[in-house]
Amino acid sequence: MPEYWKEEPVRWLSLGFELEFDTPFGAYIDDIQGLLTREYGGDRVRVFNYNHRSTGETWDIKTDGSAGRAGTHGWEIASPVFSPDQLYDFLEAIRIINAFTSDSHLWQGCGFHVHFGLANVDGKVAQQFLAFMVYFQLAFLTFMPVSRSNNRFARANDYEELLSSFHSHVSRARKNASTERYRLVNLTRYHKDERFRVEFRHHSGTREPEKVYLWFRTLMACLRASMSWAPPGKGDGYYVELYDLIARVDPYAARWTRERREAFMRTNRNHGFIDDLPGIERDSVSFDRMSHEDIMLVTLLGKGGTCSATDMNRKVDEVTDRSCRHGYLSIMRQRMIQSGLMERLGNSNRYRITPAGQARAALLCKKREIVTEQASLWGPEPQFNDNEVPF
Repeated sequence: MPEYWKEEPVRWLSLGFELEFDTPFGAYIDDIQGLLTREYGGDRVRVFNYNHRSTGETWDIKTDGSAGRAGTHGWEIASPVFSPDQLYDFLEAIRIINAFTSDSHLWQGCGFHVHFGLANVDGKVAQQFLAFMVYFQLAFLTFMPVSRSNNRFARANDYEELLSSFHSHVSRARKNASTERYRLVNLTRYHKDERFRVEFRHHSGTREPEKVYLWFRTLMACLRASMSWAPPGKGDGYYVELYDLIARVDPYAARWTRERREAFMRTNRNHGFIDDLPGIERDSVSFDRMSHEDIMLVTLLGKGGTCSATDMNRKVDEVTDRSCRHGYLSIMRQRMIQSGLMERLGNSNRYRITPAGQARAALLCKKREIVTEQASLWGPEPQFNDNEVPF
């Protein structure tokens, strides 16, 4: 167990998770229930319909229509509340589910949701952590499957609205939060639940204990990292900054996020992306580390500094080899404007790259007249001890 798990504020967390999957009309559920009962006790495993609200005291196996497809039933397994030092024991439940399911039971509609109970964490530390998670929400999505970026059950939060809610009366915050359930950072129970519970809906459905462990570990590293981070007033954080903050606390978790990000980018390569960008040399772009916002910046740079939203949308579709919701890209452009990376030309559909955006795109494209090394984007590889990992 990492040492920082034994220290404040991580040691005071209460944890939980929900795992979604589907089966052919309820197959395997009795088997899963039986093995969970054998592992955790008969009075701690229940089967309910979806409307049942989990108390955090039992393993709840519930129907979930959003996780099902034609010819299947969707299911959700909600864990009891546990502490960080119990995480290894609770991974046994993932192994049980793994034994009776396959990757075919996990599709784009399935998610793995992590719960943090912040009741015993200092209020200012908790607010700092929530601001951290929302500020970097798009950066987290760069090492998740593209389906999590286009998911109506995991929409982006409003960062500035979150900051203003910290200064609002609690009753008003409760009212505002009640309609925000399907957000990447779900705060609906934060002011209503005695555990001050927050749900993180970034991760896709998984049946692999290693992924579950490392996602929990990454989130707990973020809690610790947020304590030395100053929340900006607006904008969105980039992955490079998030990686650096996580690496200072937990190098192993940081490397896991980086390897996942690069793996997803490699599967989405399309070198035809730069065929009609005369400002970019064919061999100069590394797609391994390119997010949707990066693609739009490189497109702007390659088009001479200005282009239309349609051009940027088309390039994102080409690079990722799939159709991305253009409304999502429009929201991303607005946030990039707020971050000072591009600007809109009047009320038209055209955008212009700013000096800050040009510098970032130049790093991605290794433009020699502006920067000389792509490696400067990342810094040295963090060091870690493999013995810390229980797999």
